[in-house]
Amino acid sequence: MEFNEAFVAHPEIKYINMWSALREIYRHALRVGGTPMHAALAAHHGRGVLIAAPGETGKSTCSRRLPGYWQALCDDQALVLRDRDGGFRAHPFPTWSDYLWRESKKSWSVERAVPLSAIFFLEQASIDKVVPLVDPSKAVLSVFGAAKQVWEPFWERVAPEEKMKTSATLFHNTSEMAAAVPCFRLSATLDGEFWKGIEEALDRKVTSPRRTDPLPCRCDSRISYPGR
Repeated sequence: MEFNEAFVAHPEIKYINMWSALREIYRHALRVGGTPMHAALAAHHGRGVLIAAPGETGKSTCSRRLPGYWQALCDDQALVLRDRDGGFRAHPFPTWSDYLWRESKKSWSVERAVPLSAIFFLEQASIDKVVPLVDPSKAVLSVFGAAKQVWEPFWERVAPEEKMKTSATLFHNTSEMAAAVPCFRLSATLDGEFWKGIEEALDRKVTSPRRTDPLPCRCDSRISYPGR
């Protein structure tokens, strides 16, 4: 077979090879208690938050709409690792579709990490609100699901035994993450200030399993409390 230099040198092939090479980085992260996450990463006064959701749900839109005092670090994938204190830190990773389909020249500071203070699971809604995930099993399954979305393309190329082993380790790691990092359901509109609810959740550090009422966005008069 003749070696096709033009094909190998094509920008899209380079990006695909870069993406494929991440598998070994992700495997190492898994061995040391971490995992990649299908989520946007942002920071508020040094506190990192993940906004996790399936594709086309609104992660990128939320990242673009954050006000200037926030730092939107990435909008598609983040690498979460254990830190020396037993917590977690998150690194921004590239949005590969920007390279492949939009020919973006943007770069990401993947060496930078922020302490992971909370994980928000995004859903489109008619009002903005934040609700703590007080059921530990729902928190674990939500974190596991956001991580699995990154791993699934790699699992298509491995033996079933490796997939099962990796999946078991991933479930363990994400269970540890869900136990250590507060998790919330984030309902967001296209025009509301959804970040206010995130800020309130960070400031109040709601982790008690006894709390089930939603945290309202202070700016939005449409938010209502159950029973009021």
